[in-house]
Amino acid sequence: MDPTNKNRFHARLLDAVGQAVIATDPLGKVIYWNRAAQELYGWSAKEVMGRPIVEVTPSEDLAERAEEIMGELSHGRSWMGEFVVQRKDGTTFPALVTDTPVHDEQGNLIAIIGVSTDITQIKQTEELRRGEERFRATFAQAAVGMAHTAPD
Repeated sequence: MDPTNKNRFHARLLDAVGQAVIATDPLGKVIYWNRAAQELYGWSAKEVMGRPIVEVTPSEDLAERAEEIMGELSHGRSWMGEFVVQRKDGTTFPALVTDTPVHDEQGNLIAIIGVSTDITQIKQTEELRRGEERFRATFAQAAVGMAHTAPD
């Protein structure tokens, strides 16, 4: 496969992934943005190329966690965690993010690949489960009898 076709093939592979795949240079500037990232964050690839990732996908606690993340990446390890991130339209959502370092042949960090997944439904399901557990605990510990009735 010639290099041009190989690059197109790789781009198609990354666009086929259901998660947002974003690559930045070591300074945090966007160098790749797949179709799922466009759908999830609301920014087109053209709008984000060369911009700092922290401007495009702002998160309240990113500054606090940046040292931890970069520490893992600088040691060649991936980092995974949750963030509440912001879309282009200002809405926010919880995301599970995995950042992985990319090194050249000499071991120098040349890029960071980030994969983001919207975990809103997972968080909502967890909250429903916790609410049900609280209800069951309250009902089980009630000192007096409780009955659940319908208007009919």
